[in-house]
Amino acid sequence: MKVGFAGLGNMGGGMARNVLQGGFELFVYNRTRAKAEAIEGAVVMDAPRDLVREADLVLVCLADIISGREFFMGEEGVVDDTVEGKIFVDHGTVDLATSRDLHAACGAQGAGFLDAPISGGPEGASAGTLAIMAGGEPDIFERARPVFDAMGSNVVHMGPAGAGTAAKLANQLMVGVNSLACCEALTMARQVGAVSYTHLRAHETSLHLVCRLLLE
Repeated sequence: MKVGFAGLGNMGGGMARNVLQGGFELFVYNRTRAKAEAIEGAVVMDAPRDLVREADLVLVCLADIISGREFFMGEEGVVDDTVEGKIFVDHGTVDLATSRDLHAACGAQGAGFLDAPISGGPEGASAGTLAIMAGGEPDIFERARPVFDAMGSNVVHMGPAGAGTAAKLANQLMVGVNSLACCEALTMARQVGAVSYTHLRAHETSLHLVCRLLLE
């Protein structure tokens, strides 16, 4: 399978390198060309449509919703009448409407689409230990799964179109709520002298940074 990867930032660069290490032929595109050229062993493409033309599976990891919509459906967007049979994957964290719109746009042209946001940070992207939460048709997911397995250690098909995005948004909400609860609890405890950062250093959790910032 020929894989295309667009968006080689803090997450995408490590992910792309793991696709290569998985033995897949890789084509890459990034607006800042130097980041694409830094992926040794990949073929650097000059434009998004050039990338899509060469690839069977196109992975997209962009910074925000506007960039993602522009890449797929803008004036120079890649989803057109030449993409039948290809699979597109959006690894960005977006809203449900965007995921459903992209699924519909790809489906209208005979292409598959998966919303597959990721969790694990740059360290997980580099180590190949990301959590990948995918939404879309099961057969499309299974075709993409070998590439997902090269990038993540916890790859799950969450359900139909939008289910991956819903899972990631739920995860982000839980992290945010627990971070706020941690701040409130530690503030109260610190006010009565019951807690200090030295008591918490051994607990390397997702709230570790919040605790450190609050107590230092």
